[in-house]
Amino acid sequence: MSKGAIKLVFLTVTLGVVCTLCVYFNVRVFFIKTGSMEPGIARGSLVFTYRSFVDIASGEVVVFFDSRLNTPVAHRVLAIHKQPTSHFITKGDTNTSADTGKVYQGDVIGKVFAVVEAPSIYQLFTAVLGFCLFYLLGVTLKGFLLSLRKHDYSCPSSAHNQIY
Repeated sequence: MSKGAIKLVFLTVTLGVVCTLCVYFNVRVFFIKTGSMEPGIARGSLVFTYRSFVDIASGEVVVFFDSRLNTPVAHRVLAIHKQPTSHFITKGDTNTSADTGKVYQGDVIGKVFAVVEAPSIYQLFTAVLGFCLFYLLGVTLKGFLLSLRKHDYSCPSSAHNQIY
């Protein structure tokens, strides 16, 4: 088995194990669509979160549901206010000012604990896509070659004696 094939098998198995562990430990994965957290979290990266309210501290990145945008958002916690109701003030690292709305604990989906940068995702995607395309090409070629074997393209014995 070649190094490339071994690497592909390793990446596929690793991805399967990571997905299984995410489901088991209630970890959620989000794709970062914008550059509001750059340079810390690049556009196109994946962030892994787990649900935690007790240990969220100022300076940490959380994913919360923004009802105004109707989408999850990953931003850094600037401040934590306990009174009158517990909420967070957040801001994207690239943004010049804090987010206008308050983030309540019920809006928090999870705290970011790991980031997979965009180039790694691209490499994994291209490796898996390349494997699938080569596999399909191999299956197609094998099917074509097998179909050729089923046909007898030789001349019938009576045709050998005829002159045209």
